[in-house]
Amino acid sequence: MEEYVGFASNKEGAISTNPPVLEQILAEIPTIFMLRLRDKFDNSSEGIGQVLESIQQQTGITPSKFTSWLQPMDGDLATIQNFNALRDLQYPSSYPEHSLDTIIFQLGGAHTLWNIAQEILTEHLGDPSNKSNLGVWKYLESLGIPHKKVIQKKDFTLMLQQIEKVHKATLLHCTSDENPQQQVGH
Repeated sequence: MEEYVGFASNKEGAISTNPPVLEQILAEIPTIFMLRLRDKFDNSSEGIGQVLESIQQQTGITPSKFTSWLQPMDGDLATIQNFNALRDLQYPSSYPEHSLDTIIFQLGGAHTLWNIAQEILTEHLGDPSNKSNLGVWKYLESLGIPHKKVIQKKDFTLMLQQIEKVHKATLLHCTSDENPQQQVGH
């Protein structure tokens, strides 16, 4: 192409006209092992240790090799989704230190925050069947959000956005009225 278009005066940083050869992926069926996981553990270090020990025993890897491959990371759900997208793009590697498959996430603070947010929203939702009940459901209904779709356990971001909307609506209501406590019935 250079002979028809021209020559680059500075080839440093120019796009190569000879791309590298792609590593071919074998067309063999991979050996996949299904691991049995525990349904519940108590979020203590002992419970997490039991889960990791169970995984190590099921894989048949020695404890020292397993711990050298394991890379615990802390992160929220968005971080995990981003990381999983990167892991999907990673070339398969037979060397565990080059693979992203040995990295797991420990949902400590983020998962706890999720449970706290859900508990706050559930506690303050109120009783939608009682029209005189001034729970969060009434604010959300007035904002155009049906109370039946408020608590979505799978959508943490939506749950926090709804809590934030109710908080802003409450602040706006309190700052716009001369005596907001009189209207609420205090």
